[in-house]
Amino acid sequence: MSVIPLKGKRPALTSWKEYQQRRATANQIENWHNNGLFDNVGIVCGEVSDNLVVLDLDGVASYPAFSATFPHLAQTYTIATGSGTGSHVYFRVGQMPASVKAMGTPIGNLELCGEGRQVVAPPSIHPTTSNTYQVQIEADILQIESFGKLVEWIESFKPKETASNWQPPKRIDQPSGDAVINPRVIDAVAHELSRRNFKQHGDWLHGSCIYPERHKNGDRNPSFGFNLSSAYGHCYVCAQCWQKTSANN
Repeated sequence: MSVIPLKGKRPALTSWKEYQQRRATANQIENWHNNGLFDNVGIVCGEVSDNLVVLDLDGVASYPAFSATFPHLAQTYTIATGSGTGSHVYFRVGQMPASVKAMGTPIGNLELCGEGRQVVAPPSIHPTTSNTYQVQIEADILQIESFGKLVEWIESFKPKETASNWQPPKRIDQPSGDAVINPRVIDAVAHELSRRNFKQHGDWLHGSCIYPERHKNGDRNPSFGFNLSSAYGHCYVCAQCWQKTSANN
């Protein structure tokens, strides 16, 4: 597996992207340790760790619900997280899935961590509770071919939304300027919004506003749309938020 040093639950390196592609050598790991970088230990998911995928369950009811629904998948190496209410369920998979999550569900937070993700490993200490991450089930990591049913289970906890719930803004003030927007930028933004559970309606991606801290009227889920053709973003509550961010970047 690809190992990286953590401070709390976050990578202690300026950039850990390199270790999503290759594993650190024993000398590098020793140097990190000697330089005091190892507050905690992280394991990088994905191909670099032999197609490692980790199901992150956070909530008292989350693991019991998972194990009751998928008893055959529960027979694998599993970590009890330092939060005291979570589990990390380890798998190796033939076909890497996209990372998917459902947050704030009735049974807790559910995340399937694949490429570009990392998880805290034993014997790390949880930064809030000071409890250690410990082995919950000592077993070989289960090898499976795909996560189709598990992904469907996670997706089933997301709030249902129909196209009639949202319409694009009637008046669109396109950003001024002659610069051509790089399509890779649009793709990157679309990928990030999809990761945040935005739904696609034609040329628009729709979800909760990406700047909730700018809302002062108590509306925590204002409607935000991003147009895949023009790269224009619009929020019905803080209509100028996208333009402000563009100006700052």
